[in-house]
Amino acid sequence: MSPILAAGIVFLFFVCVLVKLLHLTAAASAPLIYAKDRSTQFVQSVLTLCPILQQTYVPPLLWGKSGHIQTFVYARMGRVNMPAPNGIRHTKIMSDGATLTFDLHEPLVPHVTGESYCLLFCPGIGNNSESPYVRTLVHYAQNNGYIAAVLNHIGSLKNVPITSPRIFTYGGTEELDIVRREIELLHPKCGMILVGCSMGGNIVVKYLGENVKRQTGILAAVSINQGYDVNKAKPFLLSWQNLRRAYIYVMTRNQKNMIRRHKEQLFDENIKSSTGINEDEVFAASTIAELDEAYTRRRHGYESVEEYYHHNSCFSVLSNVQIPFLVVNAEDDPIVPTALLECPLQAAKSLSNMIFVLTKHGGHLGFYEKGILRPNSLTWMDRLIIEYANAITTLHQEGTLPKSPYDAITNSTMHPDDDEEETHTHVADVSQGETSISNRSSTTKKSPSGCVANGVYE
Repeated sequence: MSPILAAGIVFLFFVCVLVKLLHLTAAASAPLIYAKDRSTQFVQSVLTLCPILQQTYVPPLLWGKSGHIQTFVYARMGRVNMPAPNGIRHTKIMSDGATLTFDLHEPLVPHVTGESYCLLFCPGIGNNSESPYVRTLVHYAQNNGYIAAVLNHIGSLKNVPITSPRIFTYGGTEELDIVRREIELLHPKCGMILVGCSMGGNIVVKYLGENVKRQTGILAAVSINQGYDVNKAKPFLLSWQNLRRAYIYVMTRNQKNMIRRHKEQLFDENIKSSTGINEDEVFAASTIAELDEAYTRRRHGYESVEEYYHHNSCFSVLSNVQIPFLVVNAEDDPIVPTALLECPLQAAKSLSNMIFVLTKHGGHLGFYEKGILRPNSLTWMDRLIIEYANAITTLHQEGTLPKSPYDAITNSTMHPDDDEEETHTHVADVSQGETSISNRSSTTKKSPSGCVANGVYE
């Protein structure tokens, strides 16, 4: 065989492998839409007001059909032309001494309805208002007339020390509840939509489902790329299939780095002696499950990691969410396997106001759109969230937005059966560093303790 022929065969083999790995022959398509009854006024209105749901999602030509590359680009680069939105950082000291922060960004233009609406973002694991995809979402929301608030998960901000021996948990809802109530105090006439990404989607659903009275005063909710049931996900995440074990290793490393930053607080001798936490075992963990066994479940008093996962997953309360609700997953998400999507598929059969959207491409929080190598600045996810929010606010103004059936239980957005708690709030401008600092006292209320229906390609 001549050297030229051999080189040609090797090159052809390389091209074939590349085509297969990048799924270059896969066709772009519109997302699958699942709903209990597509003929209802609400679902039809959303589909009309959200043309993105019936249009083909076109990922970047050369690499966008690979869920791995979409996820890798999201994790390493974030977003193209990432903005730096201006906002005010609010700091609240919780009843256990933990320091909770959230960033509040005012709209850059009036909302098209002339009214005041807020998107409250609950980011993914270890993410906060400084994460690239969150910054892009916030800026886009501001440019569409929304107040944009972001919950900063406790321990995730490098320049904010923790003040109690704990960080965020996978399903903890108390922080989201406090931020929601604080925004209601600051903007009492503001309509609110909750948006959760990945772990944040689990928190949003659990928040609304575990105490149904919380749905009162919330116009709608959005969940993006969450996994619903961690116990069911566990064997998949420990497998090397689809490189999931590699993703989990990176996530575990990031979590350990966060814990290491705050180890003086987290590994207080009293905490270690009372919980049985072994610092060496924590930092030796190579998977999230090992880390949660060595640290998280012990810190929060669970008998096993399985009990911790069950209590902190939203799958058991998803069917309690009765307000308008958009749930989004991607088939090629390397972190959330399709076996976990039975939960939202079944929920879509029974919940009249839920729409489940399943894209063919997008990876985990990628959803990059168009271009050959360089994608658009805005992702498909960014555009969908704002289109859905615009649809919800339009229906709200028209008086046709479905309301929570629990509105009859209480007419207040607060929880009438909770005790009040005095908290101290610190406010700082985060657009140019910590300047223009002011202090005030506020009263908040203590939070309580705490498959296919009509699915077709468009």
